[in-house]
Amino acid sequence: MLYIGNDMQDRMHLLGLTVDDVASRAFLDKDDVNAIIHNRIGLSDIDEFDFALICSALNCKPEYFTDKSVKGGD
Repeated sequence: MLYIGNDMQDRMHLLGLTVDDVASRAFLDKDDVNAIIHNRIGLSDIDEFDFALICSALNCKPEYFTDKSVKGGD
Protein backbone atom coordinates (compact mmCIF):
# COMPACT_ATOMS: atom_id res chain seq x y z
CA MET A 1 0.00 0.00 0.00
CA LEU A 2 1.26 3.49 -0.87
CA TYR A 3 1.33 6.03 1.94
CA ILE A 4 1.71 9.74 1.19
CA GLY A 5 2.19 11.09 4.72
CA ASN A 6 5.85 12.08 4.40
CA ASP A 7 5.37 13.72 1.01
CA MET A 8 2.28 15.50 2.26
CA GLN A 9 4.13 16.82 5.31
CA ASP A 10 7.01 17.99 3.10
CA ARG A 11 4.59 19.80 0.79
CA MET A 12 2.77 21.41 3.72
CA HIS A 13 6.07 22.57 5.18
CA LEU A 14 7.17 23.97 1.81
CA LEU A 15 3.93 25.98 1.56
CA GLY A 16 3.85 26.93 5.24
CA LEU A 17 0.52 25.16 5.81
CA THR A 18 -0.70 23.56 9.01
CA VAL A 19 -3.00 20.58 9.43
CA ASP A 20 -5.79 23.05 10.20
CA ASP A 21 -5.08 24.93 6.96
CA VAL A 22 -5.21 21.79 4.82
CA ALA A 23 -8.29 20.46 6.58
CA SER A 24 -10.10 23.75 6.07
CA ARG A 25 -9.08 24.14 2.43
CA ALA A 26 -9.88 20.52 1.57
CA PHE A 27 -13.14 20.47 3.59
CA LEU A 28 -11.86 17.52 5.61
CA ASP A 29 -11.82 16.71 9.28
CA LYS A 30 -8.53 17.54 11.00
CA ASP A 31 -8.35 13.96 12.30
CA ASP A 32 -8.53 12.62 8.74
CA VAL A 33 -5.68 14.87 7.60
CA ASN A 34 -3.63 13.77 10.62
CA ALA A 35 -4.35 10.12 9.82
CA ILE A 36 -3.04 10.59 6.28
CA ILE A 37 0.06 12.46 7.48
CA HIS A 38 0.84 9.76 10.03
CA ASN A 39 0.36 6.99 7.46
CA ARG A 40 -2.66 5.48 9.17
CA ILE A 41 -4.59 5.86 5.90
CA GLY A 42 -3.07 4.69 2.63
CA LEU A 43 -3.59 6.40 -0.69
CA SER A 44 -5.93 3.67 -1.93
CA ASP A 45 -8.19 4.31 1.07
CA ILE A 46 -8.53 8.05 0.40
CA ASP A 47 -11.69 8.99 -1.47
CA GLU A 48 -10.84 10.20 -4.98
CA PHE A 49 -12.73 13.48 -4.52
CA ASP A 50 -11.08 14.10 -1.13
CA PHE A 51 -7.68 13.41 -2.68
CA ALA A 52 -8.39 15.95 -5.41
CA LEU A 53 -9.28 18.52 -2.73
CA ILE A 54 -6.09 17.74 -0.82
CA CYS A 55 -4.05 18.23 -3.98
CA SER A 56 -5.83 21.49 -4.64
CA ALA A 57 -5.10 22.68 -1.10
CA LEU A 58 -1.43 21.76 -1.61
CA ASN A 59 -1.25 23.34 -5.08
CA CYS A 60 -0.12 20.14 -6.77
CA LYS A 61 -1.35 17.47 -9.12
CA PRO A 62 -2.22 14.01 -7.80
CA GLU A 63 0.82 12.68 -9.65
CA TYR A 64 3.00 14.62 -7.21
CA PHE A 65 2.39 11.79 -4.74
CA THR A 66 2.74 8.89 -7.17
CA ASP A 67 5.36 9.92 -9.75
CA LYS A 68 8.87 10.84 -8.57
CA SER A 69 9.55 12.79 -11.79
CA VAL A 70 6.61 15.11 -11.09
CA LYS A 71 7.76 15.76 -7.54
CA GLY A 72 11.32 16.36 -8.69
CA GLY A 73 10.18 19.00 -11.16
CA ASP A 74 8.22 20.96 -8.58
